[in-house]
Amino acid sequence: MQFGIQFYRTPEKTARRMYDGLVVDEYTKILDTGAGDGALLEMARILAREKKARALEKRYDGQAPEWFLENWERDRKKHEYLCAIEIDPDLQAVLKRKKFKVIDSDFLASGAVGYYFDYIMMNPEFRNGATHLLHAWDLNRAKVIKCLLNAETINNPYSQDRQRLLTLISQHGKVEHLGKVFIGADRKTSVDVVLVTLTNKREREKFNFSFDPETEDVDGSGLEDFSDMSLVSADVFVAYEASYKAALEAYKVHVYARSKLHYYMGQVLDDRGKAKSMVGGAEADYEKFVIEFTESCWKAVFEKTKLASLMTEAVQKELSEMQEGQKMMAFTAKNMKELLLTLFSSKDKIMTDCVLNAFDHMTKGHYKNADLVQGWKTNSDYMVGKRFILGNIGSWDGISHYSYEKLRDIEKALCFLTGKNFEEITSIVEVYRDRSTWSGIKVQTTFFELKLYGGVGSMHFRWLDEDLRQRFNQMVGQVRFGFIPPKTKQGAYK
Repeated sequence: MQFGIQFYRTPEKTARRMYDGLVVDEYTKILDTGAGDGALLEMARILAREKKARALEKRYDGQAPEWFLENWERDRKKHEYLCAIEIDPDLQAVLKRKKFKVIDSDFLASGAVGYYFDYIMMNPEFRNGATHLLHAWDLNRAKVIKCLLNAETINNPYSQDRQRLLTLISQHGKVEHLGKVFIGADRKTSVDVVLVTLTNKREREKFNFSFDPETEDVDGSGLEDFSDMSLVSADVFVAYEASYKAALEAYKVHVYARSKLHYYMGQVLDDRGKAKSMVGGAEADYEKFVIEFTESCWKAVFEKTKLASLMTEAVQKELSEMQEGQKMMAFTAKNMKELLLTLFSSKDKIMTDCVLNAFDHMTKGHYKNADLVQGWKTNSDYMVGKRFILGNIGSWDGISHYSYEKLRDIEKALCFLTGKNFEEITSIVEVYRDRSTWSGIKVQTTFFELKLYGGVGSMHFRWLDEDLRQRFNQMVGQVRFGFIPPKTKQGAYK
C-alpha cells in the first residue's frame, strides 16, 4: 500500500542505531510522534526481546529456552507501553493491528495526553522536522528524545526554529551525521540525514507534587468550575474534554495535598518511611490514574452511543477490540468526533450483521445439520419457518445463562427490523424469570409465542407477526445469497 508523500519508513539498521545508549526492555515506555507503520516501535520490541534472551542465555547454558521464544509475544503485551501518534488513518489502522497504542493523530496539536515516557523516538517530515522536535522538547514528556532530521536543518539555520534548535543541541544534546540512510530504503531519497539526541534533565510536571514547607502554600490548580456546565450542549465533546482536563488537574491538587500530609505526619511520627507508606506514592499513583481514567472516559463515550445495546455477541467482540485500541487515545473533542463518525458510519453494517447472526442461531437446529447432536424437522436450513425449535436453551431451572446472549441477539435483530427499542420490549429472558413459565407453559413475548420444555432443554417458537418473519427471511436472502433462496439444501450451514 502507498502512503503519504512524506512517509519514509525508518530502515532497520538506522532504527537500531537510534536506540544506541538506551536501555530498552518490556517495561520501557516509548512514544513515536509520527509513527508511520511502526518501524521504530518494532525495533523497541526486537531490542527488548534480545535483552531478555541474553539474560536467559546466561542461566540456560548459552541458549534461551524454547518456552521463552514461544511465550514472548504473549508475555510482553502485559508490560509494554509502546505508543504512537500518527495522522494518516490508514497508518493508524496498521499500528493498531500491530498492537501499538495510538494515543493521538496530530502531534503538533497534541499535548501527548497526560502520559510520560522514557524515550521519544522521531522520524518526522523533513520539511518541518525542527518544528516537530521543538514541540517534543516543549512537551517535557520524556528523559531522552532521538530524532532524524534533514542535515540542512542543522547546516542552514535560517529560521527562528532552527536557530533555537541549535541552541538546545549545544546545551542539551548532540548531533550524529548518518549520511544518505534512505538511499537503499523501500522508498528512496538521497537526503543527508543527522540524528539529534536531546537529554532532558528538567524536572517534569509530575514531579512537582512534593510539598516544600519553605515556600508559600498557594492554590495552583487553575481549575474552572464545570459543575454548572450542561454536558448536553452545542458542542458536548468540548465539554467532555474540558471536564477530563479539569479532573486531571484536580487529581494533581489531591496528590499535592497528600504530599503535604506526608510531610506533617513525618514531623510527628519521626518516621518518614511510615508516613509515606500510609499516604501512598504520588508519581506512580498519578500515572496509573491517567491511564485508568482515560480508558474509563473512552468506555463511557462508547456506552453513550447506545450502539452496544443493539449489537449481537459476535459484533460486540469487534467493538471490544476497537475499544482496546482506543483506550489510550488522547481524550479530545476532535478524537471523540472522529470515533463517533466511524461508529455511526458503520451502523448499517452492524445492524445487518445482527440479522445474519440471528438467522444463524435460528436455522442451526435443522435436522440435516451434521454438526449438531440433535435437529428438528420443524426447522429449515434455508429460511426461518413459522415455527422453529432451539435446543439446549434451558432446564427445569429456567433459561441457562449460556443461552441469554443467543436469545437477546435474535430479539435485537428483530428490533432493528421493526424500529422497536430493545430496552422496552417484553423479552424472552424477562418472561422466563417467572418460575411458573419454566416448563411446558405457553407464554408470549413481543415477537414470539414460546414453550420451554425443561426436561430436554428445548424452546419452541411461533412467530406472532408473519409479515416480520417474511421481511427477516427476505433481508437475509438478499444479503447472503443475492436473492431469496429457493427451497433447497443450500442453507446457512451447508
